[in-house]
Amino acid sequence: MFQIIENQQLATTIMAIMLFPISHILQSVLEKSIKNQNFIEVELTDRSKKDTYQLIAFQLLFAMVIFAFSWFMGGIFFDLFAGGYLLSMLIGLMLLLQNIFYFKGLRNPQAATGKIRFSTEYGYKNLSNRLLAAGLLCIALFILFGNYYYLGACLFIFASSQGYLRKSKQVTDSGSS
Repeated sequence: MFQIIENQQLATTIMAIMLFPISHILQSVLEKSIKNQNFIEVELTDRSKKDTYQLIAFQLLFAMVIFAFSWFMGGIFFDLFAGGYLLSMLIGLMLLLQNIFYFKGLRNPQAATGKIRFSTEYGYKNLSNRLLAAGLLCIALFILFGNYYYLGACLFIFASSQGYLRKSKQVTDSGSS
């Protein structure tokens, strides 16, 4: 029924195209899961539809540039950039699923007592730390297996981790002024 795609570049590109809408669907599922539990208060970002569409357009443009460059250069560049981007998308989906299951578990009345309120700063730092751990895993996998997908993923993941750390500092600085 399913035929294995033998062209690794084509398979990687098709998979990335499939993962993009899946990640946005899971993001909306996560937001609903957060709203459907009563133990943890999380400040969700209040984006307008225009902001959301601009973010999606930027993400698509960024992915298209990465994949176009990777297809053009081929070889190790494809593995490093397109493969790394695909793997970083998969890791992002894993982190989304982890959060969905976490908040789904909190729907059970026996799961917890009391309430906790996470600050926006904590949310950014927590995601930064989780991405840092995922990046370290990718480095270890690169050392073990020598596949450049892992090295590329660690570069994208470390860049994202640093971006969230910088954003947490901006939230702290704006709150203390």
